[in-house]
Amino acid sequence: MSDRSRLPVVLVGLALVGVSLFDRSTGQEPKVALQPPSEVTIERDVVYGTGAGEELKLNVSRPAKSDGRLPCVIAIHGGAWRAGNKSDLNKLTGELAERGFVAVTVGYRFCPKHRFPAKVEDVKCAVRFLRANAEKYGLDPQRI
Repeated sequence: MSDRSRLPVVLVGLALVGVSLFDRSTGQEPKVALQPPSEVTIERDVVYGTGAGEELKLNVSRPAKSDGRLPCVIAIHGGAWRAGNKSDLNKLTGELAERGFVAVTVGYRFCPKHRFPAKVEDVKCAVRFLRANAEKYGLDPQRI
């Protein structure tokens, strides 16, 4: 098994044990923004849809230069579906972009305000958005 084929398994483990940079007391992102390496492009707060009248946003990290369409990894932050922030995983998605992936971290609606299956619908909406915009983001819609 190559290192690249094992990467999704490793990512799940990293996401589960990652440290949140989100300040739960204020509900804000940290004041010190992590800067991506120069060879990685990060687009923040891309609106991928709406749910119950709220804009749904994602962050996209990708290599600044690539030859063709790249596989895409979607990272979903933790927080028991009630807290957290998509930006918690920007460092991880930046590292994935350094390794030749398009990596996306998705914001979703929280419970209890938005009940199940709102979160699932939000992530499915993000996947549809990415497939529809595959050329723009340089990703392979068959390898998300």
